[in-house]
Amino acid sequence: MTERASRDDLPRASVLLIEDDEALRLTLAELLERRGYAPVLAETGTEGLAKVEARIASVLLDLRLPDMDGMKVLERLQKEDPRLPVIVVTGHGSERRAVQAVKEGAFNYIPKPIEAEELLGVLREAVERRRLDWEIQHLKAQLDEKFGVRGLLGSSPAMRKVFEKISQVAGVRSTVLITGESGTGKELVARAIHQLSERRNRPFVAVNCAALPEPLVEDELFGHVRGAYTGADSNRDGRFKQAHRGTLLVDEIGEMAPRTQAKLLRVLETMEFSPVGSTAMEKVDVRVLAATNRPLREEVEAGRFREDLFYRINVVRIDLPALRERPGDISILSRAFLDEISAANGRSVKSMTPEALRILEQYPWPGNVRELRNTLEQIIVLSDREVIDVEDLPPEIRPAVRPDEEGMMIRPGTSLRAAEKALILRTMDEFGGNRARVAGVLGISLRTLQRKLKDYGLTRSE
Repeated sequence: MTERASRDDLPRASVLLIEDDEALRLTLAELLERRGYAPVLAETGTEGLAKVEARIASVLLDLRLPDMDGMKVLERLQKEDPRLPVIVVTGHGSERRAVQAVKEGAFNYIPKPIEAEELLGVLREAVERRRLDWEIQHLKAQLDEKFGVRGLLGSSPAMRKVFEKISQVAGVRSTVLITGESGTGKELVARAIHQLSERRNRPFVAVNCAALPEPLVEDELFGHVRGAYTGADSNRDGRFKQAHRGTLLVDEIGEMAPRTQAKLLRVLETMEFSPVGSTAMEKVDVRVLAATNRPLREEVEAGRFREDLFYRINVVRIDLPALRERPGDISILSRAFLDEISAANGRSVKSMTPEALRILEQYPWPGNVRELRNTLEQIIVLSDREVIDVEDLPPEIRPAVRPDEEGMMIRPGTSLRAAEKALILRTMDEFGGNRARVAGVLGISLRTLQRKLKDYGLTRSE
């Protein structure tokens, strides 16, 4: 399993069936083929382990095998590829082992006799997770090759437009204005542009105007000479000179004072400047990028930002979407951050449950990607588990428990049947209809849950 798979390796997702019952093995293979999967068959644990390779999207593993214990097979599979989703199959009376297998890293479990639709539902989730992992690997490889930066991830249409713009502007000299809320990754975009340009082997220098007192911004940009002011005991190069032949990012340019705006405009037009306290002009060769979280056009109309400078820096514009506008990218970002943060902190967090991920996708993330990463770092540092679940999320992230119109606020006189029905309905809704997960949360067997749903006349859609 040293070969790395790509998204194109899965026109039909390959599913490895490790099952010693020949009749069941062939029946499942036929079912999977009809539903568009490519089954790979194995009769024993040894044969199954020999057939595992990079193209396998999921494994269906019987815990009772003739040559070795299914839990040992699971352990070997996880050691080889911790990301490979394994669905364990267990016979009647053995659900405790299946639950233990899930705790030890299995994706989910299915009891015998197997219900086709239940199996296909769990398998769809497993294959989708595998596809997502390959998408992350593919994007990481692309970004490492093209941009050399981490954290700039996403497959949403909005982010694909950003990547396209980066590629288009990297090879020219024009000034680029990068806009977006705080935490969206504006500096990462600037670094990507630099890494794609011919200046990639020259300095990339950034200055944050919002992080400096107003009188020091000009000094930071242009430097000073000895004696320019009290405490200036020696000459000091500014960011422009440090970035000579490279790229300079002027971050939060909307915070810049009008006087400094005027001087910056002159420098952008001539690429010449004089350090603070000097009349001598210095010439530099710098590609300038600007970033802001302010609506600069409104700032111009309000008289707080120079109109001529705005048009000078707004030659090409890249707008970064807020994270709440691309919730589909949260899965990719979260999995990438889990790998990065776990490795950096010596943790073994491998994944998160679908329910925890769904909550992350529903949260508005006012701090954007930066807040998501910080939240995951907090969770990983404080957790000693390998799989992040809902209870591991900070209280401010988890949705507040609210009364249910079916009667979750139980009143005296409510029948047990009505209360139970309301609880099952609410839990089914909370976990997206995933019966295996609902059964686990409610502390009952999957068979018991299915019987109760049938007794209440509840269909999957209801």
